[in-house]
Amino acid sequence: MSKALVCAKKFDRNEGLVNDLKELAWIACCAGDIIVYRVRNIAA
Repeated sequence: MSKALVCAKKFDRNEGLVNDLKELAWIACCAGDIIVYRVRNIAA
């Protein structure tokens, strides 16, 4: 869960959200991790 929290904090700052494609890719990857985490919680 710690990775998801770090991702949420980073996303909230919106640093380089538009200009940095690497940032966008990182957020997208992290969002996938959050979705998986939530799905596992629902399933459990």
